[in-house]
Amino acid sequence: MLRPATLVMALALTRIAPTVAAQAVDTARVRAAFDTVTTLRNQYERSHGRFFTVNGIRMHYLEWGEHNGMPLVWAHGSASSGYEIRAVAPRLAQAGYRVLAVDYRGHGLTRVTDFDFGIHHIADDLIGLLDSLRIPAAVFGGASKGGFVAAAVYDHYPNRVLGLLMADGGTWSNQWIFDRQTPDQTRRQMMDPLPRGPFSRDSIA
Repeated sequence: MLRPATLVMALALTRIAPTVAAQAVDTARVRAAFDTVTTLRNQYERSHGRFFTVNGIRMHYLEWGEHNGMPLVWAHGSASSGYEIRAVAPRLAQAGYRVLAVDYRGHGLTRVTDFDFGIHHIADDLIGLLDSLRIPAAVFGGASKGGFVAAAVYDHYPNRVLGLLMADGGTWSNQWIFDRQTPDQTRRQMMDPLPRGPFSRDSIA
């Protein structure tokens, strides 16, 4: 006769066994999917992936189109990468554009250890890309934060900008919020449950 504790253990094991088997199958399926995606990514990188070094940073970018096409530099949004434009880039290339989609600092395949930078530093990097490719000027575009980056490029290098393409960002500069305060003031304001500043209840009212 089985003891109660032994019986409970036996019942638990009969429930665990199918779960472990299911997880093994699921893991294998996920691994196969990961391997497939990795293979596709590697193929894509061989066709479109490039690197350049600017301001001491090895930066990754993707390129589509002929070298004599109209240059279009694309800046992606926050937590994204140059891959975000991959669905439309081939059609832009067919329309005569040379599309350059950069992974800016700390995103995609562009690795950094110093995170003390802003959109104006990224703007400098994008101009560094033009310099490395000997492109005198380009159309600059971006989505969300990338739109602000494109606007920052125009702010600092208007003679290098042939046009601006901004989606959901860039029509105003939010850098002034941070430029008005020191980093310590910004940290204190963010920690304050009732902040006083450009977004406080008093300033909005």
